[in-house]
Amino acid sequence: MSKEGASGGEEQQTKQVKDLEDKLKQYERDLEDASNELKIKDELCQKSEECIKEKDRLIRKLMEKLETKEAEMRETKTTHAEYFSKAMSDKDSQIAQLIKRIMLLEEKLKKQIEEAKEKLEEEQRICREKIEEANKTCA
Repeated sequence: MSKEGASGGEEQQTKQVKDLEDKLKQYERDLEDASNELKIKDELCQKSEECIKEKDRLIRKLMEKLETKEAEMRETKTTHAEYFSKAMSDKDSQIAQLIKRIMLLEEKLKKQIEEAKEKLEEEQRICREKIEEANKTCA
């Protein structure tokens, strides 16, 4: 029985060695899987960092464009305000000239009316004198 006991012990040891070898292979596979997963995560992280850098670059570029547009808008607003101010000044000047012209025409018209009244009164006086003479001649 000692041969059987020794051979049973060897079988048990062989089984234990095989189990340990299987566990070692499983650990090696797990380690390789973990290493591959780590590589994938590292690549994803690198891509994410590159993506973030690219987005930062695009944001900076958009900010520059925005600042340029804002400067253009301020310049346009200033130019428009200056143009509008000049246009209003020109219009005010034109209105003042028109008012002056109207006042001169009004004064001229008043003189013409006064002259016409005086002429009419003179003609009426002459007519009255002629009527009075005619009445005296007829009477």
